[in-house]
Amino acid sequence: RLVWASEPAQRSTERAIVQGLLMRLAVAQHGVHGGLTVPLWLELGGVGWWRSRVEAARMDALKYETRRLPAPRLSELLRAQRGDAVPTNMNSGATWLVAVLASESGRTAAWSQLLRRLLNGEAPETALEVTFGDRFHGDAEREIWWRTCLEQALRTRTLPGLQIEESRLALESL
Repeated sequence: RLVWASEPAQRSTERAIVQGLLMRLAVAQHGVHGGLTVPLWLELGGVGWWRSRVEAARMDALKYETRRLPAPRLSELLRAQRGDAVPTNMNSGATWLVAVLASESGRTAAWSQLLRRLLNGEAPETALEVTFGDRFHGDAEREIWWRTCLEQALRTRTLPGLQIEESRLALESL
């Protein structure tokens, strides 16, 4: 809920919009029942993904932020609950998780299947195991898979321009 009597923070408004859209999708897919939920990591990741589409350089900045403050373990991301203090790296980790899962699903329906399961209240670890389980077996392999996918995403160029270090060298040479 947003209090309109005061100026709402942009981040709160964005989170409310993402949560509302995901909940609308949940109702459309499953009807109304008490088990519908939008996991915190999915909400935070949705906001991060949205912001990266609005501000083209956001993913590039997110790479540097993640190098400085590494993303949390996958189990920490998946188990985060509303009301908990949200560490800074939780926002970046959730954004990367959404990007990784969308990328990993490729042309398959894995991403939409995962969303369907999550929004219906299924435990995130179970939903991930069912939809992406062919890539890992057990908690340890799931964490290695997450770290490997994250590292690949961090190394992939997202902008057509030079990376920051390349830009500095080019400017120094001029």
